[in-house]
Amino acid sequence: MINLDAKRRGEYRMPDRPRQLDVSNWAEIIRATKTTIGFFSLIVLAVVVTLGVLIFTANDVIQMVATYGIIGIFVLLIVVVTIFAKTGPEDLFKTVVGRTNRAEEFCNKFAGCWWETITPSEPSALSFISVRPHPATGTVRMLGRAYSKDGKISVNWESVACCVNPDENKIFYYWTGIHPSTPGERHEGFGEISLYESSSGINRGDGIFSNTNLTEVASVTKRSVRLSRCTEKEVAVMRSDDSKQVTELVLTKLGSSESRDSVLV
Repeated sequence: MINLDAKRRGEYRMPDRPRQLDVSNWAEIIRATKTTIGFFSLIVLAVVVTLGVLIFTANDVIQMVATYGIIGIFVLLIVVVTIFAKTGPEDLFKTVVGRTNRAEEFCNKFAGCWWETITPSEPSALSFISVRPHPATGTVRMLGRAYSKDGKISVNWESVACCVNPDENKIFYYWTGIHPSTPGERHEGFGEISLYESSSGINRGDGIFSNTNLTEVASVTKRSVRLSRCTEKEVAVMRSDDSKQVTELVLTKLGSSESRDSVLV
């Protein structure tokens, strides 16, 4: 209630505004927890505070457990600090950098243009793939044009996400694509490629991929693929605007792949 007499005498004053929450400190905390060490430190701090509260509020048994818990955390921290003192953060950093460098080297070896022979060969029998390193993600990006047996474009596709395993020369990817004849139907799937390295580099590989028509989710198919690197002349033809030469080259590659398959059988 407002004292009217005090208000008349001029002694009344409005109550202070509630203090605004200073978010700057919270922002610093959030930024700090974005690193692995910062997040680990926050978790340790939260656990220690929780155990400290239990020591002063809980019964004797829980107090004892909380006390031993805090002691255990301090022992763990001492062990962690000792390990870092012996190995040094530099060794951990070198390990991470070493893996990153191996992945980057592998992506550079895989980069270029490839022929991908597809089995079964319907609706697509051959794909022309352009592979480029993607430094932002430390992987690669693949763009592909698939062709049917008559040399016509059947699918335009691209990789949305990739993961490389340089230790095993493998690439895992998720792709999406559209058939020019049915642009309203999107296709997607997952794929795996195993590459084989020789003294001349990485020039061949094989793998599998799945294909799902999003308008018919139940229609999931799997196909096997065989990869071989394109020559410079072939790349020049495939990147040209001469559709006749492109069709002739695709049909030639399809004929050679069928001949090779018949020999293998």
